[in-house]
Amino acid sequence: MLDVMLVSALGGLAVGAILVGHMPYVPLAAGEVASPQPAADDPFERARGLYQQGEARFATADFIGAIELWTEAFSSVPDSTDAARIKALLIYNIATARERAYEVTGDLTHLRQAKVLMVGYAESIPALFGDTPEAEVERGKITERLNAITAQIEAADRRKARDRRDQRPNEGPEDAPSSDRTHVVLLGTGAAALAVGVGGLAMMGAGLAIGSKANDLGDLADDDIAGRRSQFDRGRTGNTLAIAGGVVGGVFAITGAVLVGIGAKRRASAQGSAWAPWIGPRVAGLGVRGRF
Repeated sequence: MLDVMLVSALGGLAVGAILVGHMPYVPLAAGEVASPQPAADDPFERARGLYQQGEARFATADFIGAIELWTEAFSSVPDSTDAARIKALLIYNIATARERAYEVTGDLTHLRQAKVLMVGYAESIPALFGDTPEAEVERGKITERLNAITAQIEAADRRKARDRRDQRPNEGPEDAPSSDRTHVVLLGTGAAALAVGVGGLAMMGAGLAIGSKANDLGDLADDDIAGRRSQFDRGRTGNTLAIAGGVVGGVFAITGAVLVGIGAKRRASAQGSAWAPWIGPRVAGLGVRGRF
């Protein structure tokens, strides 16, 4: 009903009210001027002239030109209660022109602006139609129109995101070295834990040696009570060192070995290398291969 046509009686007045009707566009007869010169002192006549010029631009697919002329017509209409309906219809037409401009240019800005304008037009439906069944019909049409515009915007955004992804260079693990430096931390922490573990195991060995030596009472006389007591004390100290060293050394040695193993694996992945078994004459172990 509204489509792109505004009003043929844009500047008409009757009993102080603007006569606004949804009349189809009627081509000018032969000899008539396509763009009549509006009266300088009548903003409604000026808006009507600008609207007709924009209508011609729209009909010839010059949607940007139509938008400019209809926007100027919108600015020409005074802000008054009587003119509110004219402004609402101009907003509708500008929104329609924005949609068509998007179809031609692919500029998503036109579609986003059309959505904003359509929301503004929807708010004016009560003023245009009042509390009538036509108002509900028009509201349903605009809601459907807004849903379609929103769907177009979302689809265009998805295409742009997909195009950005497609334009990125394809980098595989062998083409782009990893910037992850976690392996450095793992290797450092693992090496420190291994060092503590080795120290703990060494302490366990020393404790076992002290304990073993303390068990040998052959050099002591049977009545050397003080010597035997001192020997027993050294034995208990050796046992304590052996137990503590064994616990600490075992925990830290295992933890350090695990961390070093994980760090080495991540470093190999970052450098494009890999650990592999290596077997040779009288020797076996792990070897690393890859690019450095």
